[in-house]
Amino acid sequence: MGKGNTLNENSSLRELLNQLVNSEHWVKEIVAAYLGVKPEQVVITVKEADR
Repeated sequence: MGKGNTLNENSSLRELLNQLVNSEHWVKEIVAAYLGVKPEQVVITVKEADR
């Protein structure tokens, strides 16, 4: 694998992380408005899959 591929992969990963952070921001804003709390008070957790 050449260096170009690594840079592209890092760029793609960075873009995905940026999209995730942006999505998290809006989810917190919407949920906070719905619940009548501040966005900083909203915590997103992931439930472990049942086995």
